[in-house]
Amino acid sequence: MTTMKTTKKKQRFSIDEKIENSKFSYTKNLKYFIIAPLLIIVAGIVLLCTLGFNLGFDFTGGTSMTVFTNFNNANDSVVLDELEQSYNLENGDEYQAACEKIEKVLNSFGLSASSYQTATMTIASDEGYSYTFENCDAILFKIQNADAANVESQNEEIKLALLKEFGYVSDDITAADLENVEFSALVSNGGVIEPSTNFELTMRIMLAFVIAIVLVFLYVGFRFDFTTAFAVALALFHDVLITAAMMLICRIQISIAFFAALFMILCYSVYNTIIIFDRIKENLKLSKNLGKVDNHAVANKAVANTMMRTLITTIIALVLILFVIIIGVNGVREFAFPMLVGILESFYSSVFLAPGLWAMVYRSSKRKIARMAEKERLAKEKSKEQYEV
Repeated sequence: MTTMKTTKKKQRFSIDEKIENSKFSYTKNLKYFIIAPLLIIVAGIVLLCTLGFNLGFDFTGGTSMTVFTNFNNANDSVVLDELEQSYNLENGDEYQAACEKIEKVLNSFGLSASSYQTATMTIASDEGYSYTFENCDAILFKIQNADAANVESQNEEIKLALLKEFGYVSDDITAADLENVEFSALVSNGGVIEPSTNFELTMRIMLAFVIAIVLVFLYVGFRFDFTTAFAVALALFHDVLITAAMMLICRIQISIAFFAALFMILCYSVYNTIIIFDRIKENLKLSKNLGKVDNHAVANKAVANTMMRTLITTIIALVLILFVIIIGVNGVREFAFPMLVGILESFYSSVFLAPGLWAMVYRSSKRKIARMAEKERLAKEKSKEQYEV
């Protein structure tokens, strides 16, 4: 007689199963999940009332200036020998060194450049100069003048300080002497730039944003129910308020790109939240005890069923935005930072806040319950008839 050994098959580890079988409640812990968002929003309100937003160039305007840094293509080698140093902007280290010199001068005036840009420019002798520089590297930068009443005089002082910092003029030169200084053209003042975003445009953007939320509310209300629409709308307002609060806390400049990021956050948050509520709707239909629907159980199951999908989508989006922040230019980073905050908070609101709000306020109407019960009774009778035949 032979005995057969039975080997117990080792079960494969599954994150999906661990999440779905977890006893953790995403809805009953709502009172704890709202603490962190409330603290961030309160901190943002305090900073808004004390310091205000760090408005960027689009809102305040300012000045555009240019500094020539590389003269390898200069026609006059004698003149070129008089310059102390040039910076090849194609070399990352030299570009960084040139920007640091500019920033050093601006900091001495209590200013900072809002953006840097490289260009190839020419200074021709027929413009009244005794030299010709063709296709030379230059750095263009923008500053927000602190003293709006004396912009021109401040810009002249900044220009003189830059000329001295780069070694284009001697230290004993004054602002009154600049017109007669040979190399004064190596730092040029592009003039005052008016703000591109005014109060009227800002109000139009905010109105468009409110209309977008109202349309989402109506769509969700008719697609699901108005309890769900209420929870989704609160989640969207949460995402907007947290994004604005983080911009205040981190003192990130607000540009027109910030509003574009808000609309992208709105779309992303709606996408995440609708997936969960679509599963909640399915779970409600499958509930056997229609007269005693457990809101928390229905919502928790929906969150658990969609958690891996939501996590993977969020991680992929975060990786892409992080790459943009790391390798992107300043203008792109102004869009990427609020997007980074928005992706994280939309995950938080769609998983930890919106389902809990829904579970707290949702009430099935007796008529709806009776209608669903009747559908289930008819389905059972039809199934019984088919079985008997």
